[in-house]
Amino acid sequence: MENKQDLYKDCRSVFEQLNKLREHHPNAWRVINKRLMEKGSTTLTDADAALFYALEIIEETDFQE
Repeated sequence: MENKQDLYKDCRSVFEQLNKLREHHPNAWRVINKRLMEKGSTTLTDADAALFYALEIIEETDFQE
């Protein structure tokens, strides 16, 4: 069974670190995203958006079901 608070905290931590990477290393962020897109992969921007929505889902979901 998932501990909702721990799950949220862990997801939030990854989200914040990803934002920190983008803010502190914008050129690397762009280069990495470009290379990922060339390989047909999900980008860091996609991951950032997914984590943002995951946080909302965690808040709204009862994992006890």
